[in-house]
Amino acid sequence: MADFQYLTPCTEQSLTCNFDWAALSALGGWAAAIVTLVAVWVALDSAKHQRRSAERAVQAEREKSEELQKREWDRVDAAHKRRTMQLAHAFSKELAYARRSLVPRLIDWDPATFYPGTSAVILESFVADHPFPDLVLLRSCADQLQGFEDEDVFALLSVLTAWQFFNQGPGRTVDDIRALPATECSRAASSRVKFGLELLDMIEDTINGMKRYYGGHASITGMASEALPVPAAERLSELRGRLTS
Repeated sequence: MADFQYLTPCTEQSLTCNFDWAALSALGGWAAAIVTLVAVWVALDSAKHQRRSAERAVQAEREKSEELQKREWDRVDAAHKRRTMQLAHAFSKELAYARRSLVPRLIDWDPATFYPGTSAVILESFVADHPFPDLVLLRSCADQLQGFEDEDVFALLSVLTAWQFFNQGPGRTVDDIRALPATECSRAASSRVKFGLELLDMIEDTINGMKRYYGGHASITGMASEALPVPAAERLSELRGRLTS
């Protein structure tokens, strides 16, 4: 009977030693697992770095985009402010010219001197369909008031609508006025002049309100609104006193 041969695991082949292939296979499996683990770790670490790089790139792009957007907003805001300043000064000028044409008419239509025998020139101005110039600039720019404060927008639009209403004839002819009794003729003038004085106050307040937008600018000299001549100012003050007392 043959002797039983024991196989002793070893690393070198000999008569008394045989390779332990199972152990070697296990070692190979462990080695492969370690290599795979290292490869996965390297891949994960590389992915982490790539993600961080991508995040930094995205953040940098976002910051650049936000900076460009802010510059654009600043540019648009500066353009709006410049446009608002220019419009405010132009509105003040136009309202000052309107004021200049309104004051003499109110004095001419003074109820104390307005009667059927009044000068034909004065009566014709009273019944005219369009006795005053139109506020062309303000009317054409009424949809471009985004840069103004709300209170100033309300003031500008209120002046515009009141002026358009006032700048219409009373629906009578000169002959109709001459046919009225003196008291009725005076009453018609009184109603219209009172409204005109209120409109004049609105114009004055609006002109003053516009100064906040252009006041102090180096390119603007003089005043948008000048003081009335002394005789006109005195007559207007007297007229206002009589109609508001």
